[in-house]
Amino acid sequence: MAKTPEQRVQELHDGVTWVVANIWEAETSKFSKDIDASVLKNVAGLAKRYDATQTKFSQSIDKKDKTKGAFDKLGTELDKNEKQAGALYKRLDELAGEASASQHVKAGDTVDDVLSNWEELLKVSLGQSKECKSCFDQIAKLNDSYDKMTADGIAKARTQINGVKAEMSSANSELNSLEAQIRSAVVNFAGVAISKNKPDAAKAVKAVLKVFGGK
Repeated sequence: MAKTPEQRVQELHDGVTWVVANIWEAETSKFSKDIDASVLKNVAGLAKRYDATQTKFSQSIDKKDKTKGAFDKLGTELDKNEKQAGALYKRLDELAGEASASQHVKAGDTVDDVLSNWEELLKVSLGQSKECKSCFDQIAKLNDSYDKMTADGIAKARTQINGVKAEMSSANSELNSLEAQIRSAVVNFAGVAISKNKPDAAKAVKAVLKVFGGK
């Protein structure tokens, strides 16, 4: 019965046995004289290919899981970005207090005093505005960088995941094909064995199907 990649992943997580070649050898070794040599050789070859492909499928699962590491690295880089932005926001909060403290206001009320105070206010305000603009420009660049790093990280991870999924899908298709071939060879031989009154040999070859959930 054909299986989806998801079903096969669940089987592996559940500890389903998949070393078909070993099972085939163990079940049929005592009946090798009763089993056609071509059948033995054919199924043994298919079983080895099945095991190799299943290993490839299992390795793809590991590769897929490892792609999560890319997000850990991305998170570290984004944390650095946020700390830099946080320092700039803190600096903006400090500027207003520093501006007030830096003003030198004259106590007099003559027109010259009033004019001087307004000129002092403008000078401080211009200095504050210049530094505020510098902070906002840096914050804007950091925000753009944050968005770009996030988008690039997601795109890279998606490419990696899609590549691994393609590998898993290919391996899964091959496994389904190999399973079908093994089942066909086993069922055909079992039928022949039964017709020749060799039920033990038939039972032995059919035992390999237990690895696929068969009987």
